[in-house]
Amino acid sequence: MLPSVARVRRVGSGSFVAAISLSLAVCTPAEPLSSVPSATPSAAVASVTASSSPTPSPTEVLDPEGKTVDWATYRSDALGITFEYPRSSTTRPALPQCAPRELDRSIFLDRLGIDGDAEKSLSPGIPATADAVADKYVQRVNLDTRDPTTVGGRPGVIVSYHSGGLNRFGLAVFVANGGHVYQFAWDAGVFECTPAPGFTGPGVYGHVIGSVRFLN
Repeated sequence: MLPSVARVRRVGSGSFVAAISLSLAVCTPAEPLSSVPSATPSAAVASVTASSSPTPSPTEVLDPEGKTVDWATYRSDALGITFEYPRSSTTRPALPQCAPRELDRSIFLDRLGIDGDAEKSLSPGIPATADAVADKYVQRVNLDTRDPTTVGGRPGVIVSYHSGGLNRFGLAVFVANGGHVYQFAWDAGVFECTPAPGFTGPGVYGHVIGSVRFLN
């Protein structure tokens, strides 16, 4: 996360929490996180909150860690995963903009896309590994950081990048399981999923990815 930006709350995410406090300046490329043994989406996502989220009403109490959010569990038998998503909060009784939408082997939650067949981007003969898919992915962006991470108990790769002008940045996480490579990725833009004042899309995405569990 960026300095001065509150951290994302995770419950029971194991080693995924270990690097919650990492800082990443996204609009201005950050120094590599090579000294950190394990990075997490939450380390990079929260930096966009201040500039991209709706401005809370003066009467609203900020909840940058999402402590007032009621998380529900989404299960996808097609992708073989479960994860938590915001169902409601004390200030938002309904959050349709945060509801997952599933299509074939993909799931979309606001600007977060989950691809259960990311290995299809690889050329024939290349092993379906998280590193291989990450290598392919970063060929089309300007890489800022690349670090190991853990998703659902499986080792993976997390990259942050920029792709042009101001606020053109994003984050992607890759992890292999059951012969497939899963890709969790988002690009900066208008984040509609704001379950609590001060807790918006990128913080939500970090929680979602950190809560992923594989069914097999």
